[in-house]
Amino acid sequence: MVHCYPRAIRNIGNVSRRGEWAGPHHLLLFLPSVVWGFVVLRREVWAGLSDARTRARYEGFSLGLMAALLLGYGPIVVTSWGTVLHRFAYAQFILSAKAEIDSALEDNRDLKVAVGPGRLSVNADPAAFDPVMLRVIPVFRGHPLPLDSAVWINFQAEGIGDDPIRRAITECRVDLWVLPAGAPFVTISHYNGEDIFSPQMLADFHATYVKQRSGRIFDLWRCKRDGAASRKIQEAR
Repeated sequence: MVHCYPRAIRNIGNVSRRGEWAGPHHLLLFLPSVVWGFVVLRREVWAGLSDARTRARYEGFSLGLMAALLLGYGPIVVTSWGTVLHRFAYAQFILSAKAEIDSALEDNRDLKVAVGPGRLSVNADPAAFDPVMLRVIPVFRGHPLPLDSAVWINFQAEGIGDDPIRRAITECRVDLWVLPAGAPFVTISHYNGEDIFSPQMLADFHATYVKQRSGRIFDLWRCKRDGAASRKIQEAR
């Protein structure tokens, strides 16, 4: 395995992708393994050296490699901690969002529940807090994920229409959508700066679903085909 680490060290500073969720802070995860690999590699090579002159040269090489590692990772560590701490500042929002998802799942055990995209109504940096990232919570509890907006951005950029999404909406494949409170089904593409969902798709959604409850982070939208549920919602209003 140790033969992989020189390549990893060479690629430490190669962060070519830029975007809302990309950046050098992702490389922090590799820091422990790179340091461990360097220590193991150094120990193995050292054990195979016998004369003092060779060991002295190896010590110089090791110090140079360590300096290169510090120079390569140092700026990344310094700049990345700012991003990490900025996102941790929104921990309370994440806890609130998780609690609302848990409540929706607990209160609607007989329904198929999914977290979908939308625009938040609360004042939060979308680069630091995106509640749609919690869409996996219902999936881990056996619920479907009929739409992944992060993937659909790329499909839309390739010219694929939203007919599959519209069918999923009109067929009520999800009984209860958990959508960010503000505007449902809004995802701005980083390719063209436009919403990836068409007006026709949004019209289908509003024709098929009714808002059941509003929360701080999420709104709950229930399929109108559940007649009893729809009547109960209308009476509550």
